[in-house]
This record gives sequence, C-alpha cells and structure tokens, in this order.
Amino acid sequence: MAPPKRFRAPCSPLRRTSVRWQQRGAGPHGVLGAAMALVANFLPGILGLIGTLSFWDAFRSGSNAQAVMRGIHAAVVGLLGAALYTPVWTSSVATAKDAGMAIVGFVMLTAWRTPPVLIVAAGAAAGIALSALGG
Repeated sequence: MAPPKRFRAPCSPLRRTSVRWQQRGAGPHGVLGAAMALVANFLPGILGLIGTLSFWDAFRSGSNAQAVMRGIHAAVVGLLGAALYTPVWTSSVATAKDAGMAIVGFVMLTAWRTPPVLIVAAGAAAGIALSALGG
C-alpha cells in the first residue's frame, strides 16, 4: 500500500533518484557514499540546533520553561532507571555476590569519584576472581 499523497510528494525526487541509481547500478559507494550518508543523517539536526539556539536563552529564563525542563529531566531519569533495571540488572545480577560487586562499583563511582575505566577494570578483575574461586 502506497503512502498518502501528501507524504509521498516531498519524498518522490529522492525516491526517483534512488531508483535510477539502482537501475543503473550506479550511485555513491565507498567513502563518498558514507560521507553523503553521514551528512544527510546529521545535517537536519545541526540546522535545527543552529536555528533555535538564538531563542534558547530567552526560552529557558522563563519560570514555566524551567518547570517544564525539571519535569522532563525527572521523566528522563525515570526512563534511564527503568532501562538500567530491566535488561542490565535482571540479566547480570543473579546472586548476592553480583549485587555486592554492583554496589561497590556504585560507591566507587559516586562517593570516591573513581574514574569509570578503573571501575570497569576492577569489576572485571573481581568477576574473574569470583568465577575462579567457584563463586
């Protein structure tokens, strides 16, 4: 089923060009194609950012906007917490030793301000040690 005409019209020149390239076996390949895809992927977001940057200071100084941003921040933190729990915690923390390692890593990160690379290395070493000791 074809998309409605109002959605199809803006995409038709791109689609025609793509179909012509496919029929001829031509088109950008290799580094040129990768560069074109990279620019096409990020250019709309960059242009949108540049276009709205001048309005951002005026927007964020308002009390209503600050309240909205606090609410969005809370929602994002909740979503990240749910995303951490469901695939990560439920699949990797099976025993009390696993939970202890996670808690020690969290304390190292938040209270002691240990660099994350060292926490990962310490966690890997502790995991190898626990598995070697039969735990």
